[in-house]
Amino acid sequence: MTHWKCPECEAESRYKGLCRDCTEYDDGGSVVSPIHRDRINADGSEYVKLVRPMEPMELSRLKAKFVEQRRRQMTKRQKALATKEAELIKESQSEVVEAAGEEGLLEIGEDATEEE
Repeated sequence: MTHWKCPECEAESRYKGLCRDCTEYDDGGSVVSPIHRDRINADGSEYVKLVRPMEPMELSRLKAKFVEQRRRQMTKRQKALATKEAELIKESQSEVVEAAGEEGLLEIGEDATEEE
């Protein structure tokens, strides 16, 4: 929800426009000197609009993004299973690295030639 604040009387409102207390009107009800409210954040700090420039996308990348957004999402159970599998893979990879030793080589299988 947006909040608006008068720069002169510090009155807050949920609507933008003129501050009714600070704006001066003539006898006919027309505005003589308008005082516009400034937008603020919910905590009362000054609102700063972030400018995010749009970068042009290639057609293939745009289509891939479009298709990915409409793909069926994983359920909570599937996500939990995927994270558990990723942890198991990480543990097994660390065991392989430890078994490789100082040289970083891992012997797999047996040597086919006979030793003399």
